[in-house]
Amino acid sequence: MTQASPPTDIPNTGPSSLDLIDGIETLVSEGRRIPFSASVVVNEDRLIEIIDQIRLGMPQELVDAHHTVVDRDRIIAAAEEEAGFILTNAQDDAEKLVAAAKSESLGLVTEAHQEAAALTADHEIVSAAKRRADELVADAEARAVEVRSQADAYAREVMQELEGNLNRALVTVHKGLDALPAPGKHHRHKHK
Repeated sequence: MTQASPPTDIPNTGPSSLDLIDGIETLVSEGRRIPFSASVVVNEDRLIEIIDQIRLGMPQELVDAHHTVVDRDRIIAAAEEEAGFILTNAQDDAEKLVAAAKSESLGLVTEAHQEAAALTADHEIVSAAKRRADELVADAEARAVEVRSQADAYAREVMQELEGNLNRALVTVHKGLDALPAPGKHHRHKHK
């Protein structure tokens, strides 16, 4: 009967973190006591070896979370740069739409004035020209309002998309921070 081999995607990393913590506890409990104190002397090399094994055995998610926190400034800067780019494009597009609306409305107003001037020969013709000019002006103003409304809607859509992108980046940073141990819980030991 053949023995089943362990899955290849789960590396054999040796003792578990709990075993290593038990090793530290044993090292401390077996250490030489210093008289008249609660202190003990332990084998520094063995303690450092156990701590290194714990570091090597840390879950990949914890290492990834640490990298996320380290990269948070880069992520936020990239999001701000993208936001600035989107905002600039939205403002440029809105300004172009407003300029086109103004130009179109000025052309319609000019056309209305020209038609009104051409129709001044007779009182009845003048009245008809005035009505036509008023209609053209009203149409031009309505078109300008519509174009401005479309520009505002486009700018709002772009800003909402930007808000969504920034919120996603902020959620990623918060998840990275939440995955890290609380301050003061992680101690590093420097080799002498």
